[in-house]
Amino acid sequence: MVPAYGPYTVAPGYPDFFLPDERQRRKTVERYFAPGTAREDRVDALLRYHAKWIIQTRGEGGLPEGDQALRKTGTGPTGQVLYEVVG
Repeated sequence: MVPAYGPYTVAPGYPDFFLPDERQRRKTVERYFAPGTAREDRVDALLRYHAKWIIQTRGEGGLPEGDQALRKTGTGPTGQVLYEVVG
């Protein structure tokens, strides 16, 4: 639903035949949230795709709350957390 408001996503929410690196983008998102992914790899993904925001839920993976690369800006009604990428 977020893309409907104008933001871009790293991996599209639907098949995008005009995005030549769609497969790599999907793999990057999966790796970002995968358990055991190194912090450096996660930060690299944020920088490579010029991410400005991350939405995640507890236990989903990704950078942990309090990581210096993120700033918590809000919490949704079912536990989603919106982080601003700051570094």
